[in-house]
Amino acid sequence: MVLTDGCFDPVHYGHIAYLRAARTFGRPLVVRIAPDDVIFEKGRVPFQDHAERMLTVLALDMVDEVCASQSLAETVRDKKPSHLVKGIDWQGKLPDDVLAACQDCGTQLVFVRTQGKTSSERLKG
Repeated sequence: MVLTDGCFDPVHYGHIAYLRAARTFGRPLVVRIAPDDVIFEKGRVPFQDHAERMLTVLALDMVDEVCASQSLAETVRDKKPSHLVKGIDWQGKLPDDVLAACQDCGTQLVFVRTQGKTSSERLKG
């Protein structure tokens, strides 16, 4: 099982490329949809609410399951994925609890580059 996560607010082509890249590491592909408070922490107001983001991502053919756990570390410990796929912008920035969860569960961290700018960079202008 492969796990990835993000805010997906709103879903755009970069997210599609990211999810396609994640799926190359195996199936099923499980996507954790970050809660609204993560978007607020970025200084933005959510374009879509959490439930709508979950339904939108689940509607994508490459996604097998979405989940809504509060933290990524909690999701890793619960799901025990073979791989955790994150965008290259997260390399060297993952919280210690996520790194510990991956180590404890034998989850391989993979960082992929799928676009020139992240969503957050695009929204800042």
